[in-house]
Amino acid sequence: MPTHAKFRARRGFSLVELVVVLAILTLLAGIAVPIVSSQLDRANQARAKNDLSVLAGALVEYRSDTGYWPANTNATVVATGAESAEGFTCLYANTWARGGWDGPYLTIGALGAGGALQLADAAADQGFVDPWGNAYQVYWFANGFNASAGGIALVCGGKDGAAQTSAAQAFGGAAQGDDAVYVVTRKL
Repeated sequence: MPTHAKFRARRGFSLVELVVVLAILTLLAGIAVPIVSSQLDRANQARAKNDLSVLAGALVEYRSDTGYWPANTNATVVATGAESAEGFTCLYANTWARGGWDGPYLTIGALGAGGALQLADAAADQGFVDPWGNAYQVYWFANGFNASAGGIALVCGGKDGAAQTSAAQAFGGAAQGDDAVYVVTRKL
């Protein structure tokens, strides 16, 4: 039988050939996965920073229209402290019947569609969430904090969901670890 006929009759791959192909594919996946993961982390971090900027703009616009800073209560003065950005329904509905309210100040979208901030559970008003599904944090600073006239800092805890930035660092705009910080100053 001629040599070329022998090759035509052969079907499939040998075990060695399959092992070599699998080894090459594994090597390529080992190189590609960290690159893709890194790109995804950077995209999520950029989205979180953009969300903080949008949320800050909504806070300022609400204050400009109503004369009050938005909050989860009907209080006219927000006390110093930190809270989750849970609720804040006053940004997309006139929850407290404030005069001058000209909202909605935010567009709420499913899974952040169309650049809108996303809610953890829109029906339950469980807060604005970052790309990793964690609620953003709002730090309120009343008169006298670090000899300032007051302010607001918004913090995203990053991929791990744990804010590593202290209140003083947040007010100074200095994010720690994988956190993202956006400062909105105000006078009380």
